[in-house]
Amino acid sequence: MPHPDRHAAPGSSPPSDTQRSVGGRRRPLLPILACLPLALALQGCVLAQTTQGTAIGDEAVARIVPGTTTREGVSRLLGAPDKIIYSNLEHDPLFERAYQYERKRRKTTFFTIILFSTARTDSNKDLVVVFFDDAGVVQDVAWRLDMDLPRYGAPWGEDEPAPASDESGGE
Repeated sequence: MPHPDRHAAPGSSPPSDTQRSVGGRRRPLLPILACLPLALALQGCVLAQTTQGTAIGDEAVARIVPGTTTREGVSRLLGAPDKIIYSNLEHDPLFERAYQYERKRRKTTFFTIILFSTARTDSNKDLVVVFFDDAGVVQDVAWRLDMDLPRYGAPWGEDEPAPASDESGGE
């Protein structure tokens, strides 16, 4: 007669092929084996893109002429600003010195295989700042339009960065 399992309860059967005894406890292998197809099904990759803000056209920015275009003209060309920069709030709290327009884009690459996951995010933005004089006429325009530069890439390596474009109008 075979020797009974020392850790088994009286009257219980010995462990089968689908069970394993660990530290005196039997753990069924069937749930673990059932999770394997789920783990294999959860592998893959994802490409995601998010965009935030209003589109800024380089043609519209080029139509802003320092010394000529007014605050209202800028609003017609670019829409409502994302941020209004005021002068000294203590002495002149309602005078708008500059309008700021911003649009951001982020591209993400995500890769997973069973329990290993990695991700890479590349982001950039368009930024336009229009400065006004005391009469509300454009004094200067500064801009950087490189929102289209973010790229998808392998999440485990570094690519060469895309060249940045930097333009500035005015003096």
